Amino acid sequence: MVALNPFRDPAGTAARLGVNVKFFFEGEEEKGSPHLRAILRAHGEKLASELWVMVDGPRHTAGYRTMVLEVRGVVDVGITVYGANRPLHAGNYGNWAPNPALRLAALLGSLKDAEGRILIPDFYDDAVLATAAELAEITKAPSMDATRQSLGIARTQGGGKLHGELVLLPGIEITGLSAGTTDTKAANVIPTEAEVRLDMRLVKGDRIDRQLARLVRFVEGQGYRVLDRAPTEEERLSHPLVAKIVSGFGYEAQRTALDEPMVMRVKHLLESVSPDRLVVVPSTGGSLPLSLFASELGAPMVTIPVVNADNNLHGENENVDPAFLAEGITNIRAIMEDDFSDRWVADPRLRLLWSAYVCALQSRRGSAIFPDGYPRGLA
Repeated sequence: MVALNPFRDPAGTAARLGVNVKFFFEGEEEKGSPHLRAILRAHGEKLASELWVMVDGPRHTAGYRTMVLEVRGVVDVGITVYGANRPLHAGNYGNWAPNPALRLAALLGSLKDAEGRILIPDFYDDAVLATAAELAEITKAPSMDATRQSLGIARTQGGGKLHGELVLLPGIEITGLSAGTTDTKAANVIPTEAEVRLDMRLVKGDRIDRQLARLVRFVEGQGYRVLDRAPTEEERLSHPLVAKIVSGFGYEAQRTALDEPMVMRVKHLLESVSPDRLVVVPSTGGSLPLSLFASELGAPMVTIPVVNADNNLHGENENVDPAFLAEGITNIRAIMEDDFSDRWVADPRLRLLWSAYVCALQSRRGSAIFPDGYPRGLA
């Protein structure tokens, strides 16, 4: 809605487009965008552009207008640790039979130190460090102490580093745990297995295969026999510690340089359209498949978040503040109406592409990018 509504103001006046605009809507982002690379590769010529403007994500927690230069990569990882091949009575077999829940808890506890630093060897080695200019923007960003208090957190992790610095580092977070039962379903039983879901985030320079390999080596270093499937009975009897590690579909990080001319132009436009503060975020903590756009199409990218930071993203009662949507429409309209002709780019007939992850593609002239319908697999 925010990407499309700038074509007219509340009074119905059509926007005076200063550039050629194409819209790209993709419906599988929450599923990992498994078909996106093939679509971009197949239609690269029609998608050629000098800039991608992404409309996605929340603003800074202080509520100020925000411009984002990097999104982190992401891959989901599942680890399952095994015990006996059938449930065992906790009294009759406790202290004798290994408990996979305790073993998994010990393994997870070894992933990080008390400040949240990941202890997997070489895990930070490939990360591209922030430039002095990017660190300066992080330092200028509003304090997140009010956010900390509103969340009921007495002390944050990171050894005193700012939030903006920490999201420029790769991360691993536990997002789900399963072992046995609790509450009214609780039973005096040692579970047969324990499972965790890990959210692994990547930054510029990281590769999914290398980070996954480091995680596997770390688990092996704790004495585990690591498999990509459930163990056989023979494997259970041969190895005291057995773990299954599997990963889902994912993508890597993408970062646009702060001094990229197109980014500087967008920053100028956003600053000129309103006296309200603009926060430049070198990297957001979340992820989008922008690395696929970068590798297949090559154009610089900038993300303009429009929703409120306290919108319970991916949680219960996810919400949007209409006032932020209205302001987002104004910001996007300002970019669309600029002609980008004052030597910021070589071609005054600039083509811009906008992404909102919803539907289909159409060019400014109205010719369908996919005249035969949506590609198979595009939700």
